[in-house]
Amino acid sequence: MPSHIIHLLVAQRAAKLCGLHPCVSVSLQNMGSQGPDIFAHNRKTRPLALSYARLLHRKSYGRFVKNLCAIEGVPSNPVIRDWLTGFVTHPCVDRIFHPYIVYRSHFVSSHRFSSVNPARFHAFLERILDSEIYRYMIKNPIENFDAGSALLVPDHDIHGLAHCIAHALLHTYADSAGDQIELRVRNAFIDSMSFYRWTSPHLVETAQSTGTVSNDFVKEWGISAVTLLVPPAPSPAVDWLNTDHADWLHPFTGEVSTESVVDLFNKAVVESSRVLAAYKNLSNRLDDGYLISECSQELETLELLIGNGPLSVTDEEGKTASVRFYDPFDLEDELVRCASRYSPRFEVMET
Repeated sequence: MPSHIIHLLVAQRAAKLCGLHPCVSVSLQNMGSQGPDIFAHNRKTRPLALSYARLLHRKSYGRFVKNLCAIEGVPSNPVIRDWLTGFVTHPCVDRIFHPYIVYRSHFVSSHRFSSVNPARFHAFLERILDSEIYRYMIKNPIENFDAGSALLVPDHDIHGLAHCIAHALLHTYADSAGDQIELRVRNAFIDSMSFYRWTSPHLVETAQSTGTVSNDFVKEWGISAVTLLVPPAPSPAVDWLNTDHADWLHPFTGEVSTESVVDLFNKAVVESSRVLAAYKNLSNRLDDGYLISECSQELETLELLIGNGPLSVTDEEGKTASVRFYDPFDLEDELVRCASRYSPRFEVMET
């Protein structure tokens, strides 16, 4: 999945493109744009919500949104409305970016880092792209980005969101949702905000510039943790964004593409704006006094545009597919390069 910065930038630009702006808080929209990734960050506070990340990434994302919007009062609730303006964009970004990210990061195994799960290199490339896209789009260094503030949801808003999200999860995944759903969702918000705060480029780079030891996140988990930090200056010798439009292949079909990451970003903005236009249409109908029961067509259209297929690499039929074609960047070397900024001991190659 693309990391959090690309997701929130796409959501913000798509909302602006279709004239749908947050009425309460941009940070709610930002958090919504993270989609089910917040459940994947729930690693400490129990009971955990990890299973919801898998469920929403694999199936029924559009149906979940329809079920959430069908709850009486949800689409007119300003907090949930702002969160949804981000949430409905998440699948577009994942589906558009995943083929490139997988092709350029897939490792069967890491030869140099036995302690680093190969899947972490996928996450590492996502954060490299976050850094490069932020610099390209915002024209500022990534250390100016304060994830702790950009992805902050007040406690009172979390309770309202968790209640409605839990209801929709139970309705969508009745056989898999489990128990204590609302508590699990609240825990996911808590752990996610902690994760975004401790891995925030602003916090990490401030610690580096003041000469303090890198944060506890790195000290506790070592070089593997570096794959979850946004590097301030990825190697300029590598064309991370594919600005030269070199060939790359769809990981399953082998279809050739020359699109750059900027091309993918702009495509994601356009696709996301189409989904947001459908959501805006539903919201306008409700604002005009229609009952949710009278908006079945708008709900169906929203579900259709979002889709219910997986958000990962798929085959021609839209089903999750195995990786057959890949040509990863030298992410092992880049990991050593980035990690050496945090500790001299990372400068040596693992054996």
